[in-house]
Amino acid sequence: MKHFIAHYKTYPRQDEISVITLKRFDENMEGFAPYRKLNRILDVGCGNGHLLQAAIRQNWEAHGTEFTDEAVSICSSNGIPIKKGILDVSNYPAKSFDVICFVEVIEHIQHTREEL
Repeated sequence: MKHFIAHYKTYPRQDEISVITLKRFDENMEGFAPYRKLNRILDVGCGNGHLLQAAIRQNWEAHGTEFTDEAVSICSSNGIPIKKGILDVSNYPAKSFDVICFVEVIEHIQHTREEL
């Protein structure tokens, strides 16, 4: 696990994203509306939290997971509750979220079955 975390310390961050991507994030949130019961969303591997910021704009309670201190700091400074590391179900009570996203994450997971 140590080498995994070390790798992500040098992983590039996307501080700026395109207007089109922001629009798609907003559309994703609109698409999740029928599933909105608890009003909670979790983005696994949320990076700098751009998707979660779209969720917040649409009044979701947004949560994330990420590996690097930098990403955790960025999300935290934007008011996003975030857990460092892999998705650990013991961090959340059962049925805590309406939507759980894995955007561009599956290829990074080492133990896919366990995490899914």
